[in-house]
Amino acid sequence: RAVVLAPGAWRPQFELGEVLRLAGRNEEALTPLFAAAELSPANPRVTAILGRVLRYEDRLVKAEEVLQVAVDAHPDYFDTHRQMGNYFYFTGEKAAAAAAFERVLTLAPDDAFSMNTLGAIHQERGEYTQARHLFERAYSLLPTHITCNNIGLMLFFEGKYRESASYYELSMEWEDEVDATTWANWGKALYWVPGGKEESIPKLEKAVELITEQRKESPDDPHLLGDLIDLHAMIGNRETVLQLIDVAESMNPDDGRLLLLLLPRALMEKWGARPSDTEGFVDVARTVRECEGLALLMERRDGQIKLSMRSRGRINVNRVAAAFGGGGHVLASGATLPGPLDAAAEQVLTCLLYTSDAADECPAV
Repeated sequence: RAVVLAPGAWRPQFELGEVLRLAGRNEEALTPLFAAAELSPANPRVTAILGRVLRYEDRLVKAEEVLQVAVDAHPDYFDTHRQMGNYFYFTGEKAAAAAAFERVLTLAPDDAFSMNTLGAIHQERGEYTQARHLFERAYSLLPTHITCNNIGLMLFFEGKYRESASYYELSMEWEDEVDATTWANWGKALYWVPGGKEESIPKLEKAVELITEQRKESPDDPHLLGDLIDLHAMIGNRETVLQLIDVAESMNPDDGRLLLLLLPRALMEKWGARPSDTEGFVDVARTVRECEGLALLMERRDGQIKLSMRSRGRINVNRVAAAFGGGGHVLASGATLPGPLDAAAEQVLTCLLYTSDAADECPAV
């Protein structure tokens, strides 16, 4: 109603876009957000949110363009740098992401979110002491179970097992539903404390209980099976370990380099899922060890297929996206294809296979 009453004002368009984004309707949010950006060019609030939604929708080239305009127009506004940092982190450009978050902390020294993400970048580099200092600072400003777990992990890597365990214990106070990972990490930290093995067993057993339940839903998940083998070995259940190793060997996992995830509209509707619920799927899938390239194809209401792709570097997914009129970067790209889903998947797989097989011959890949 506000948009109708004040068609030339940017604020109603922006607020409408924000409501749609928060409702998980990112694709619909783009129209009012683009309108707000036209009415108020380089507005830092508008461009930051517009860039974020474009990133969620895998329109990566446009997202970077919008965010760069905001950074150039408002070099001293912390949130534009933070959104640019999120963009670079999302696309795998960790050095650029670190520079953006460092700029944020120059402008807003108490921004806990940037501290946490910058700490994660240091962690991935193996710079555990720097990471821990950032996580501790973030926790002092905004205590959550995530920052607790991050600090616990850094202390574990530094060999400070008792201190690590204390943070995992503290994490329990911040989580509504404590997951298996926290129980397992708490138990593992205690296990390596001199004389702490007996204290660790109940935590490790709780993690086993939770992972065993998870395996009922995903019996072929090699990661869950590997976690169970590891935990039973620490508890001392030798026979169980041997049995689980036999199960692992019988699974004979495929050593293929490509992974396709297909998400039919019918499945989304069955579970009442929104497109925003799928954010992060493609990045989680990238952790599959042998996977060189992966693609998530999601069927939209209008029958079109949203394609999101990631690569470890060997496969240039930007080249694949370009074949379908999309774009992005070597490590992260996206496009929109016509349906049906199966036909789109076949086209994408063919293109990925071609690009992958040509890798040793084509320097661009």
